[in-house]
Amino acid sequence: MARTKSIRSSTPPRRTVAVGDYFELAGVRYEVVLRGEVVFPREACMGCAFANKNCPEYLACSSFDRRDGVSVWFKEK
Repeated sequence: MARTKSIRSSTPPRRTVAVGDYFELAGVRYEVVLRGEVVFPREACMGCAFANKNCPEYLACSSFDRRDGVSVWFKEK
């Protein structure tokens, strides 16, 4: 049986929004903030506005995906 990767794991995000900047999605305004240190990987999204929603796959949030090398959360404003 062939295993397939999710789009998220095989395609890097295409948009890095700078820390402190804002963007709008579906009429809601979000701010990009530095993510604090996390102890367990499962905690990585806990403070993000998209933690319990559909995460926009085109937005880079992980230090591995972002050009600036920092991890961020998106805060609803």
